Formats: sequence, structure tokens, C-alpha cells
Amino acid sequence: MRKIELFDAYISGELTQEQQDELKAILSTDEGAKDFVRYTAETNILYDVLKKRDEQKAKDVTTNPKKKERGIHYFPVIIAAAACLFLAFIINFASVEEPSGPNIVRIGLDESGYELLKATTDEQFKLIDGSQIDVKTGGQVKVFDKNKISIDKGVYSFDVVSRVNKTPLRIEMSHGYLEIVGTEFSIIDSGDSSWVHVTEGKVKVVYKGKETFLTAGKTAEAKGDDLILETDLVQANPESPEAGVDFGDSSSKTLMVKAWEALAAGKNEHAIIYSEACINLYLENALKMQQTLSGPVTGQDIHTYWALNDVGTCMLVKGDALQKINDKQGAIKIYKELVEKLSFSQCWNEEGFYWKPADSAKEKVKDLEN
Repeated sequence: MRKIELFDAYISGELTQEQQDELKAILSTDEGAKDFVRYTAETNILYDVLKKRDEQKAKDVTTNPKKKERGIHYFPVIIAAAACLFLAFIINFASVEEPSGPNIVRIGLDESGYELLKATTDEQFKLIDGSQIDVKTGGQVKVFDKNKISIDKGVYSFDVVSRVNKTPLRIEMSHGYLEIVGTEFSIIDSGDSSWVHVTEGKVKVVYKGKETFLTAGKTAEAKGDDLILETDLVQANPESPEAGVDFGDSSSKTLMVKAWEALAAGKNEHAIIYSEACINLYLENALKMQQTLSGPVTGQDIHTYWALNDVGTCMLVKGDALQKINDKQGAIKIYKELVEKLSFSQCWNEEGFYWKPADSAKEKVKDLEN
């Protein structure tokens, strides 16, 4: 790993200028690294002192053979001590920075020398303590040490091994961070907001000086300047089939279908969760597709505009679900956003034709505003 290579070069006195800059960045944040370098420096000074003393003794013996005396050979002792420390340091870094899994892609280092890991869509890997991360959308994970990671835009499920009476696992998101003692939870990070849902255990959410604790069945969203609690979105009993919010492969089609199914089953809160997940993850793609069009697509080409169609449909589903929980203003807002931004989105009807969610949204806005 990169840190080990840097320390090896440091001990050998072969650091390049670029490597020196990397090592300085690491030392600015890593206390363990500072201790190692400090010990190594002190060892080198001691070695120089003892070496000079031994050289002087050798000269004395040369000029006066009778003065020869037996002494300790310090050089092998010092080198052995440094080697032991270096080996311990390697073991420590290896235990910290080696999440396991067959589908981990190492994509290099960030500006501070920390390793960046990426998992392919819907793949799982484990941290050194056995905690499991299920990466749903090819998200990026940065491993700082065994107690701290950060995530990039994506959908994640976590099963964290119990850390009772130990340092909590800290997970940094684009908006705020979590402290985990041991629990199961999901994160959707769109870059514009961070959404956390707990299925088991307890999670501390911290954002812009605000903090809250989420228990099973509770949800929070960090966005803008606010930490928003969405309580009781699912039943708190993790054994209940109603409690499972399952994003499947987190593709736009899967989330759209799940949103429709939840709405049809009267699970309005679930419909909102699935719709928001689809919108948060794929709105950027949908907007790009909309901008390439001058009108609705026809024929087989409709399928190539998957994000536009699925996100537009989810906006309509979210509006319908908000209506059913008596959030009239919220419904109007999402309907208008659909009409203004994704007017060319289309949805397949089981009767054999495509229809336009934006047209339906227009009529619903009229009804709600009259």
C-alpha cells in the first residue's frame, strides 16, 4: 500500500520530492505516523552517535592495541528494533486499510494519501472488523482508518459489527456524518442531500451543529441548512415485513416499479422513499436527456431515454403519495417540477401504449389549485 511504500523510502533515504509532499500530508493528520517518524529519527541520531564512538574506539585500538575492549555491537540492535517497529506499523496499516471483497476496485489515492476504493454496482465488501457494506450504485468509499470512512454519491446498505465500549465507526457523507455503535441502516447520498434510514439499532446523525439519534424505523435527511426528521416512515419492528425498505439493484427502473407498487398497496411513505431515491440518483441523467429533445420520443427509441422516463414517472408517483398523506403543497411543488423540467418523460401502460406523466401532473395541479 502507498503508506508502506512511503515509509520504506523514508527509512532508506530515497524519498523523492513528490513522496516527501505526500508524507507531509499524512503526518499532518496521522498521529501514529508521527510517532513512527519521530522514533525513526531518534534511532538514526542514536546510531550516528554510537557509530562515531565505535569509530573512535577503533582508532584508539589501532594506535594502542592494548586498549582493545569488548563492547556491545549497537548497530544490529538498533536496526532490529527499527525493523520490528516498521513491521508492526505495516501490520497496523494492513489491518486498517484492507477491506475485503472480490469486486473492490482500487482507484488510487486522494490528495492526503488515503486509499480510495470503489465497488461495482450492487456488490458487497467487508471492513477489517467484519462490518459489511453493500454498494448499490457503484459508489466510492474512502478508508481513513479502522474507525473512519467516507462515502461518495450513491446508495449504500451497512451492517456494522457491534462496537459497544469501543470507538464508534464514523461515516462521513456529503451532508454531515454518522457515528455507529453497531446497527443496520441505509444511506442515499445524492450530492445535494444525504438520507439515512435505520432498520435496526441506533445511529447518531450530525449535520451543521445539529444532531439526532435515529432508532429502527426512523429516517433523517440532511439538506441545505436543515436536518429533517421523517419519523415513522416504516414500522419500527425490524421483524415485520412492512419494515423492509429494499432498493433492490437501485436501478431507475427498479425504484420506479417499487414506487408504483407501494403506492398501489397504500404504502404512501414507502412510495415517497422509493420515488425520492430514483429522483436523487438519476435526475441529473434525466435532465441531460430532456435537453437533447425537442419533443416526445416515439418508437423503439423511447427505451433509450430510461432516466428521463423513470424519474418523470417517480415525480408523479411522489406527488400522488403526498396527496394521499394530505401534503397538498408538497404535491403541487413536485407536479410543477415535473412539468417544467421533464415534460417529455413517458410511462408504459399495461394496455399497450405510452402516456405522459407531465400531462397528468398538469391536470392534478389545476384540481389542487382550484
